[in-house]
Amino acid sequence: MDSMEDLNKKLKILQDEIQDYQKSCAHKQQYIKFDKQNNAMWYCKKCEKMIRIPTHHELQEWIKK
Repeated sequence: MDSMEDLNKKLKILQDEIQDYQKSCAHKQQYIKFDKQNNAMWYCKKCEKMIRIPTHHELQEWIKK
């Protein structure tokens, strides 16, 4: 079994890889979903990065679906 130090190193490497992937993504396809605090947010479908807060109009349209 790996030590916590080894696991944290692996986690840091993976987090850096995810950050690099998200930075290079064009975020062409987006969707609204709830985050961990139950706030509706725009996310990229490809890289799963939180993009922005939806406008009131966007939220109303999303609720209608």
